[in-house]
Formats: sequence, structure tokens, C-alpha cells
Amino acid sequence: MEGGGALFIVFIFIMLGIILMDMEREAKARKKCTELASSMRIDGRTLILPEKTRLLRGTLRIRGEWIGAKHRHYSVQRELRTSGEFTSDRIELEPEGFFVFIGENDDAWVELPVYVIAEGRFRDALISPVLPTYRIEAGENSLGTSHNDEYAHPRLETGRGMISGRLYTSVAKCRGARVELIHPESKGKEKLVEVQGSGEKDFERRFWEKPLILVMDRNLTSFSP
Repeated sequence: MEGGGALFIVFIFIMLGIILMDMEREAKARKKCTELASSMRIDGRTLILPEKTRLLRGTLRIRGEWIGAKHRHYSVQRELRTSGEFTSDRIELEPEGFFVFIGENDDAWVELPVYVIAEGRFRDALISPVLPTYRIEAGENSLGTSHNDEYAHPRLETGRGMISGRLYTSVAKCRGARVELIHPESKGKEKLVEVQGSGEKDFERRFWEKPLILVMDRNLTSFSP
């Protein structure tokens, strides 16, 4: 066998070994997280862990986006910021800010409160209590924009975990109007309602209200579009 062919086979075996190592590492991480999740319990507003351990408190930020033109691929960036630590076998469940956005082009921005287990058999496991508590306020119930004889006018109503209303438009040259939610940091947009031409249309947006306890691995926390 020529040298080039032998090197190619060696390269294939190296790549296969890396893939198998990654698969084994992911399988171990999944098993660890599954075991941790099944051994936790909730007592009132307290999450009780299977054992006392050192915990880091922080925020996990994940961004995902398609990059490149010719060799296009999905890139995921993770950032974990810790803000303190303590030792305990329980976590008090208090509402904390969180944000999840996935755009139509699969761009994603996730920001979650997390507790990192820093030692023991569950080391590097992340626990993220997501407890939605919304306070939705509209500075003005009636907004609008106009130019000459054309106008767009949304009427807003807020309630527990929801925002609703109706969009009115009267246009001649403009194509219509829409109402969007825009996250100030990620610039992510969600269209609530759109009216083509003149007319009116109702809209309603209900936000996630069910509490979640997410268990992840610090080194493998990722997602695919």
C-alpha cells in the first residue's frame, strides 16, 4: 500500500476514534443528568438534591446562528457566568429572569438562571429552574402612527401572562402595518399581527407559564436547529 493510502486510513481511524469518544462522553453526560433528575424532589418551593454539595450560582447564555456562505454551518456559542457559591442539598425556587428566542432563520438566543454542581458524582451538571412570573405593562393602551391621510393604530390590552389587542390600518400608498415584539439585547423579533392594506385584525400572545426544572451538562449544553 502506498504511503498516501496508509495515511488516509490512519486519518479515518483517528476521526472514528474522536467520534466514538464524543459519543461515549455524551452518553455518560446524559446518564448523569437523567440520574440526577430522577433523584431530585420538590418540597413546596424548595428543590431538594440527592446529597449536599458545592453549588455555583450563575447565568447560562447560549447563542446559535448559521454562519458562512459556501461552507455554511450552524455555530453555537456558550457562556456561563457565575456570581456566587454555597454548599447545600437544596435550592430555593425563586422566580428569576430568563429569555428564549428562536427566529424563523433558526437563529437562537437563550439566557437561563443556573446552578452548577461543582463536585462529586454529579459534577458539571447544570440545574436551571425556570419559573415564569410575568408582569406585562403597556405604557399606553393606544399607540399609533400617521402620515397625511394614512394611519396605523394598535389597541393593546394586557393580562396575566398575555398581551392582546387589535390593529387598525387605513392606507393608500403604504402596504400595511404590523406589530412586533423586539428583545432589546438580542434584537430578536416576533410578529404579533400584520394587516395588508387597509383593515383591522385581532391578535393575542400568551407567554409560557408552566414551571420547568432543566437538567443539563456543563460541557455538552448545546442544541441544533
